[in-house]
Amino acid sequence: MSNAVEASSAKEEKQMTHENLKKTLVEGLGRDAIEGSIISHETIVRALLEVIKPKRVLEIGTRHGVSSSLFAQYADHVITVDVEKCPESYKEWARKVWDFLGLSDRITPFYAPGVNWKGYNGSKAEFIKKQDFDFAFIDGSHRAKDVEFDFDLVKKSGCVLFHDYKPIGPKYADCKNSRYPEIVQVINHLKPAPYVYGEHRSQYALWISKDSPRRKDPSVMEFLENKAEKVTLMSRLAHDFHFRRHTSGSEAEDE
Repeated sequence: MSNAVEASSAKEEKQMTHENLKKTLVEGLGRDAIEGSIISHETIVRALLEVIKPKRVLEIGTRHGVSSSLFAQYADHVITVDVEKCPESYKEWARKVWDFLGLSDRITPFYAPGVNWKGYNGSKAEFIKKQDFDFAFIDGSHRAKDVEFDFDLVKKSGCVLFHDYKPIGPKYADCKNSRYPEIVQVINHLKPAPYVYGEHRSQYALWISKDSPRRKDPSVMEFLENKAEKVTLMSRLAHDFHFRRHTSGSEAEDE
């Protein structure tokens, strides 16, 4: 077999379909393998990866290793970061998933050591600062200060995808899933304005730096223009209003 044919075959195998990845994991390892993962949104994440074409990915939030497996089907290598104190079952599942899919050689996990959050963040920061990557995925803590901290660590990539963009307000009253207004507040105030896309009840946000070459890539910009909405001043102000009410209500309940 020629090198060209081998390369083409490897690429097709690497980019499995949505149905194949989910079906393979569920049938091979059981439904618990995909618990808490982004697998239900795989189609829309794949669509983005196909135009972004990442080479090296830095992920924050490993869980069972399913999302890193998805990224590894498009990138040359994935570095996934979590805290050392995460449940051992998560680490076991991640190793099992990567081994089962034959992706262990393309995924490097790092579990940040520490005795508290300050320690975890310190070791995480020290590790990430030494890494080179052109695309990042943030799916860790839902607290604003942690999201800001993680973003500051990975923004050097010039392209950051956020999970759990779940605003609050009347527009989302029909959404019965957990909402994460703190994440939304952080994302809404980033510059340049991020792009939001995906299902109404559970969206993703993509931030691209002002000087990123991806802003000059026609396929990337066409995708965003057709599939996403830029965070506007009006949408930001609307969420600011509902967030203040939500926060003041929470404080009143605490009292």
